Amino acid sequence: MKKSLSLIALILLIGVAASQAQEPRKGYVGLGVGAAFLTGDLKDDCNTGVQFGVDFGYRFTKNVGISAMMFGTNFKSKHNDNSIGLSGFMVGPLLTTAIESGKVEFDLKPLIGLCQGMLYIKNADTERSDMAFSAGADARIRWNCWDRVSLSGGVNYFYGKPEDVDLSSFGITVGVNYRFK
Repeated sequence: MKKSLSLIALILLIGVAASQAQEPRKGYVGLGVGAAFLTGDLKDDCNTGVQFGVDFGYRFTKNVGISAMMFGTNFKSKHNDNSIGLSGFMVGPLLTTAIESGKVEFDLKPLIGLCQGMLYIKNADTERSDMAFSAGADARIRWNCWDRVSLSGGVNYFYGKPEDVDLSSFGITVGVNYRFK
């Protein structure tokens, strides 16, 4: 009983400390993972995929800054062991709005950059890839739960058309971010 009360008191103390207004931070770097859904030419031929990303944001003013993102998606074919994917590096503006004394922030990032489409054919043990222009957008909510750490959730859309095959995808991700000044 004593251990349970101590644990409850510790959780309440952490919750109160985390709910205090956080010191404003200008930037962050984060890791995210989630589900990806093809919206391009092969959407009917592939299963739901996986998406990962490394995200960076730095604000110059209270609401405007710059962002960069490295991402990767992978999808397995419904018909065989082949897989396709799209990965890339994109940059763009960062538009941020704080809610609840800076505890919660909403980010919107229109992005452009380069991507690489990949097709892996298991039976032939071959891989084809091609570079292309990419564009996209990312909308994310970050919860600044500790002084230097925030948790995030968001949605994004990546467009890429290497070798005239539309590998565009829609993703839903969750992540953790390190906040720096």
